[in-house]
Amino acid sequence: MMRTPARTLLAVAVAAVFLAGCGGGGTKKTNDPTAPAPEPTRAVYTGDGANDQVIAAALAADEIALAGLVGYQNVACTKNSLEAPGDPPRCRETEADGALVEVLPATTGCNPSWVRPEQVPDVFRLDFPKDKTSLGAVARVRPDPAAFGGGFGATEMAIFATGLHPDTQPMGVALHLKSGRVVWIEADCTSSLALLAPERIESYILDPSGTRTSSTPVPVGTPAPTDETPAQ
Repeated sequence: MMRTPARTLLAVAVAAVFLAGCGGGGTKKTNDPTAPAPEPTRAVYTGDGANDQVIAAALAADEIALAGLVGYQNVACTKNSLEAPGDPPRCRETEADGALVEVLPATTGCNPSWVRPEQVPDVFRLDFPKDKTSLGAVARVRPDPAAFGGGFGATEMAIFATGLHPDTQPMGVALHLKSGRVVWIEADCTSSLALLAPERIESYILDPSGTRTSSTPVPVGTPAPTDETPAQ
């Protein structure tokens, strides 16, 4: 009997979470007054206070909070940049050719680009629609020199379901994290399932069931640790 690799099973499980989060797994309404009320959606966290802060802001679709959690890249701008996918950022009139400027790497519609700080909240607002965002998984990323910017040193990735594409494929966004900061925001190209490719993932921190896999499971509803509340 052939054995299915555990990594493949996890990818399939996370894909199921994405599809359910896009409208296929909701609780059916009932007119029976004696039926118990459905339990409200409750947050599950990874146990890493810095990453949990980013995740909570994304789930709340709080673009201002997310913008405050960005780890910007310093990239040399170019006066004659056409700003085609992958091109350096274009220098502004007040910036010398080759000057280092602060930017957030962003991939949208298969196209890598650079976002200036004042534009970052708008990008988060578009990528994280209110009441449509759910957490799919949190994973340690596998180094990929071929990725945009080589992955910008990200060590973890939080993957979210954010709705459906016009062709009904699941839509998603990955926040690439380093030391609790967003160093790259990656909206999927044609389907969120591509964000879950096994070759991208080293291991899961938060698996599809909402259980922290790195150590003791985190109870459902456990708040994210803060500076005042140490992790359990």
